[in-house]
Formats: sequence, C-alpha cells, structure tokens
Amino acid sequence: MMLNNKFAALSSLLAMASARSINSKALIIPAERPAVSRRWDPGFDKVRGVNLGSQFIVEQWMAHDEWTYNMGCGQFEDEWQCVQSLGQEAADTAFAKHWQSWITQDDITKIKSYGLNTVRIPVGYWIKEDLVKDDE
Repeated sequence: MMLNNKFAALSSLLAMASARSINSKALIIPAERPAVSRRWDPGFDKVRGVNLGSQFIVEQWMAHDEWTYNMGCGQFEDEWQCVQSLGQEAADTAFAKHWQSWITQDDITKIKSYGLNTVRIPVGYWIKEDLVKDDE
C-alpha cells in the first residue's frame, strides 16, 4: 500500500515538474499562453535546476519540523523506524499526507518562474519493490 501511494505521489510530482519533454507540450503554462513548441536541446540550453529533497526520502535533518510535528516521527532516525513504530496504516497516512503537501503545484510554478528548467527528485532504491525483502 505504501509503495503504491509513493508511486502515485511520484507520478503526480513528475507530471507537475515536466515543464517540457521531447514529445509533449508544456504542462505548467497558463491556459492563456500558447504551448511551448521548441524542444529542449542539451547542446544549446543550460540545465538550471533545484533538488526536491525530502519529498520521497524524508530526512530528519533536512525536514525536521515536517518529520517531527507533521508526520509524528520525531523520535526516530529513519523511515524504517518510523513505520515500525507507527504501524503500517498510520505510517501510510502520514507519508501520503507528506507526499501530497511537501511540494505543491505552487512550488513548481514558482520554480519555473525563477527560470529553472529541471528538478531532481531523489528516490530510494526501495521504490522498486522487487529489491525489498518480504519482511521489510
């Protein structure tokens, strides 16, 4: 359940962040403006971006208040300990709320308004379920 929610949140975030791709129109352009038709060319366009840390790998040192107060994981060092202590259902709820609110469409719009054209979204290896042992 938790990984399915994580995939859904990642899909939503990627959709928001996809300002341009080779075969698609811009996704974050207001309706009154025409879609961007020019392709991104790495030979001519510089990559200017930002890291969206703590979206899918929540790190206490980077998001202390979110981890402690909003997610209820303050006494734990990592996601594993938090899930073990809260229980899967409560952890699913806490993490889903985090994934839906940590980075929003407004954030993506602001990132774009600063002239940035790339976002880096760190994910843990465990997002690929077959790499995780059944008892984890």
